Amino acid sequence: MMNLRYIMLIVTIIAITSCEGDANLDEDTEAKNEKLGNAEEKIKVLSLRAGAYKNFLKQTDNKVGFHALKSTKDGEHSIVKSVFIDKKEPVITVEGKRMRLDANSNAKTVEDIYGKTLNIGFNDEKGLLDEKSNKKMYIPKKLNISKPIPSGENMFIYAFYKDFKLEWNADPQNEEGLMVSVMYDGRNVIPENNENRTVKNIDYIKEDNGKFILNNSIFDDIPNHALVDLMLLRGNVQIEEYDEETYKIFAESHQTISLVLIRDMSTVVTE
Repeated sequence: MMNLRYIMLIVTIIAITSCEGDANLDEDTEAKNEKLGNAEEKIKVLSLRAGAYKNFLKQTDNKVGFHALKSTKDGEHSIVKSVFIDKKEPVITVEGKRMRLDANSNAKTVEDIYGKTLNIGFNDEKGLLDEKSNKKMYIPKKLNISKPIPSGENMFIYAFYKDFKLEWNADPQNEEGLMVSVMYDGRNVIPENNENRTVKNIDYIKEDNGKFILNNSIFDDIPNHALVDLMLLRGNVQIEEYDEETYKIFAESHQTISLVLIRDMSTVVTE
């Protein structure tokens, strides 16, 4: 099952990069130390260049979406479908086969959309496909982080905060880039250093070439020996309109890895 904590983190990422006021901001502007709720929660967006991801939280009359989470290096992706159709159901086909959008759609049908191009259209009043409504949408491959990955029984990765490198399965057809975030909820390897505060830092990766050295600032405001969740996400979203109804079609996949953040190498104990 997809953990609610990760769903909320996805929502946070997309919400911060979906502000209606972004049109007045330079794309290279950093939005630092944004606070939501109370002073103990800090959110920082390192880049406002978010590609299609800005459309994820746009309000529409109807939606068809899919989330795929891979939580461990050897685990399978868990697929969650999100569908709400108010009136007319879109006709979505993959490799010539129409997708079922009701609750009985099986997992295999859902998985088949990743790495494929969807054809999205609508039937006219006669029940025939309206060719003018037909649009194409590429869904990036399911995401798999290849480096770093935990080894042995230890699920945590020790990560030095400078020049941290991520590697994953590249998707040259993905033109929307990726989102990367780190979340610190106050936990520390040393229990007496636990804190009652939350930090969420978010960045955008433009090129889906399978490797990226993170901006050091993505670990800002996070202390030495902190327990951190790093999430990498990619997907696509398209907004369509037909018969005065709006439709949001989307799919994303993401993976989370757990880190112990190291700021001072002299504090690392080695055997």
